[in-house]
Amino acid sequence: MASAADHAVLPCSALRTTVLRQRLGIPASRPHRQHDDALGPDEWWPRTLAQELGLSKSSLAHWITQGRVQARQQEQPHRWIVWADATELGRLRTLRAQPLDRQIRQRWLARPAEDGAGGGTPSLLPSSQ
Repeated sequence: MASAADHAVLPCSALRTTVLRQRLGIPASRPHRQHDDALGPDEWWPRTLAQELGLSKSSLAHWITQGRVQARQQEQPHRWIVWADATELGRLRTLRAQPLDRQIRQRWLARPAEDGAGGGTPSLLPSSQ
């Protein structure tokens, strides 16, 4: 018969989670193992490169999705691998050091204008259509 102590509500903790997982037969989770043999020359795991650059992993992931860094995705498991040689590391450090507003402005100015005139600066005047 279950005692009152068995049904006591305890605050969530790592120990409580471990005990619950053991009771339910759920194996302990393990961190992803990143084998360096999957990396080619000048290739990095995103976490390692982010640490090298002093950048958050989420910021690096954003750069990957924007195409600001050269990256490829493994077949299985679908993890990113980023390419960066010494020159690219220098470029990324420079990019990291730039204020965010400057980065956004540079991207905005680099976009082609919608009217095909180029320059990336949209007209503030209403169109005469």
